[in-house]
Amino acid sequence: MAVRITWREGRWTLIGNLRAVRGDTAVAYDTATGTETAVPLAWLRSLEVSQGRGTGITLAVLGAAAGGAAGVLLARTLWRPHEDPCSTPQVGICIDLSVHLNREATTFLGGLAGALVLGLVGHSFDAVEHWESVPLDRLRVGLAPLRAGRLGLGAAVGF
Repeated sequence: MAVRITWREGRWTLIGNLRAVRGDTAVAYDTATGTETAVPLAWLRSLEVSQGRGTGITLAVLGAAAGGAAGVLLARTLWRPHEDPCSTPQVGICIDLSVHLNREATTFLGGLAGALVLGLVGHSFDAVEHWESVPLDRLRVGLAPLRAGRLGLGAAVGF
């Protein structure tokens, strides 16, 4: 079970796996350093259990819908009919290199750009680790049967 443990003193946080609770001490495996750390429960400020990462789908869809609508409105507002710069009499050669998009194409591209940008922003906000705080008085030690008739000592966290 992935846990995040924060100490009362200092700003040190351990992210890893809770291995055991022995009396008044929690033993956790720190995934960053690859070491086991024993911490007295009295030193803990908080214990949080990972609920997994969000998929980001919900906020991505909402962002894409809002971005698409905003992009369509912005494109429709800013679109102007093309005026050929070479149509007015002038001296010399005139070459028109501008891109000519009709209103529908501009609207489509504006909606697509808005949906892409806000969809990615929405996804990045939701695709993070979700943590649930666990009251420290709910840490328990228990025995569990293992293979070949052995018993294993384990920690249980109720929430």
